[in-house]
Amino acid sequence: DSLTGEFRELVGDAACMDFTDDSFLDEACDELVETINRLDSTKDDFAQPNNVARWGVSALIRFLKQPTTPPDFIDEILHALVTMSLQTRLAEKMVTKGMLPLVLNMLKLHQHNSTSGTTSIKLQWKLLMLLLLKVLARTNAVSRRKTISLVQDMALLPVFLDLLKDGRGAAKENAAGMLRNIFGAGERMSTLPDVTTSEPFKSLYEAASALSACAGHRDFQTLIVRANGIRICLVQIMKVDINECVRDHVAIILRCLSGTEANQREIGSEGGVEAFLTLLETGSTGQRETSAAALNWLMEVEDNRCILAGDGGIPTLLKFIKTGTLLEPCLAVLDTGVDSQKTAAAHVLVAIASTDKVDAMAKAIPIMVKLFYRGSTAQKRLAVDVLSKLGRRKQFKQMILGSGIPEDVLALG
Repeated sequence: DSLTGEFRELVGDAACMDFTDDSFLDEACDELVETINRLDSTKDDFAQPNNVARWGVSALIRFLKQPTTPPDFIDEILHALVTMSLQTRLAEKMVTKGMLPLVLNMLKLHQHNSTSGTTSIKLQWKLLMLLLLKVLARTNAVSRRKTISLVQDMALLPVFLDLLKDGRGAAKENAAGMLRNIFGAGERMSTLPDVTTSEPFKSLYEAASALSACAGHRDFQTLIVRANGIRICLVQIMKVDINECVRDHVAIILRCLSGTEANQREIGSEGGVEAFLTLLETGSTGQRETSAAALNWLMEVEDNRCILAGDGGIPTLLKFIKTGTLLEPCLAVLDTGVDSQKTAAAHVLVAIASTDKVDAMAKAIPIMVKLFYRGSTAQKRLAVDVLSKLGRRKQFKQMILGSGIPEDVLALG
């Protein structure tokens, strides 16, 4: 989750908001510490930010419901509620007290009935309400389900679509962040890929983050593909000047989409094999692991295997295996992949367990135990091979036996 919206309300819009640029990291941390210390050392009660927060959630919600509440006071209340919602206990209380329908109704009303003279005030309300919804949707599954249900019942999808298409920077950023947290329906999905093409960084980051969250759920993958998501993501991942945080999310989206044959063919034909090979060779550790998992899935299609061989991909893969960083992608595939992918990943783990990288395989034991009990016949045999190789080491043997694997099984490998 990008926390820039939340921190903006706590410490103001400063350079320390850009947590995604490594060159700003030290400066950002120092500035954030200085700002928090300055706010914390303020002794004048009336100078404290969000002083109305002391009245409590119930009182603030009552004031929001009253039509006679002055506009300036509503602004203070929304600021206070955003700050308070960062505490899980208070966020849950807000949901219990009816905050979600209240804020959604206000958002719908102000979106359609903006009047001259109060536009700037209402724009600020809109930003704060979107940010509040984003935080509440992140709190727990109950809040997410309630938000989704209310958005659908109140026909608010067009409102959020308008914000994604035409909203100002912070409004678009907060809207994308909120949609990412509650995931989304088809109408929202079709807009998110467009936001990733030409928007300022923060909006682009939120949209890519929202898509990567949605891509992890099979129900939404078809909607992303229909919205031309594969082509858009491949264009973004191959851009030289794209921010690496955005590239991380785009790579995850493509990895998630590469689980079906149709998507594998489209990704391969649009240059996905070459893109992931490049990322495997030059990307960060996380990007290399994502690329290895994606290539594993893409190789199920013969055309993609030909592309990989013709593009000099074999030496790159061998180099990757040699570095010993193949373990994490295999574990990810074993956890989320389809049967054929799990079998292929298990074969790789058998090979790794026969190398000097075996000492780093403790995290593979729970997944191998699960595969032994729940996998296919072939997968069970592979799990036995891996567990028996690991069981030859004292530090692993007790862990394996403690997981319920009989000792005679370890002798089968």
